[in-house]
Amino acid sequence: FPVTIRLSLPITIVWIVGIINAINLIDGLDGLAGGVLLFASVINLIVAIVSNAVITAALMASVVGAVVGFLLFNWYPAKIYLGDGGAYSLGFLISVSGLISPMQKVSTGIAIVVPVLAAGLPIIDTTLVMLRRIATRQGIFSPDRGHLHHILLDSGISHRRVVVGLYCVCCVFCSIALTLILHRDRDVGLFLSAASVIGIISKILVT
Repeated sequence: FPVTIRLSLPITIVWIVGIINAINLIDGLDGLAGGVLLFASVINLIVAIVSNAVITAALMASVVGAVVGFLLFNWYPAKIYLGDGGAYSLGFLISVSGLISPMQKVSTGIAIVVPVLAAGLPIIDTTLVMLRRIATRQGIFSPDRGHLHHILLDSGISHRRVVVGLYCVCCVFCSIALTLILHRDRDVGLFLSAASVIGIISKILVT
């Protein structure tokens, strides 16, 4: 029991600080960070509803509404931007909401995995960038164009296609998270997986 308490505090701090910085670091293209925040906040809203966490559900519903309104003016070419303050604030809300809405109807393992999946894209992007910088002996906080969105953009893909493509990646992560939340209904899981694949193909063809 004491060991669990000693470990929970540093893990919680790492989670909150990590998500805050991951959101800030992925804010490199118009509409990208806002879209990632929207997907993550929707998943956390569903988790809160499933868990009967009324306060968290109200908070996440407010975040969803705010991010949708923000994206209307942040889509390429953007008229407004998150900035460090916006990215840090929303990143903090997303990270904390994943901690205060434990899913009572699912196992502990799934309850831990779902928030990670909700913020899967920024977590993976930040982790890969940090590992690359460590491997090349760069400062882990030194700026560069090694993020996934920068690599795709520098390869010649248009700004809109990069953002929409990364939205599709978020859709896949969120579909997996929703399947875990609603794991008792296999039809829902199959529907979400199929919808993700169809959505990815259609977005790539249309954009």
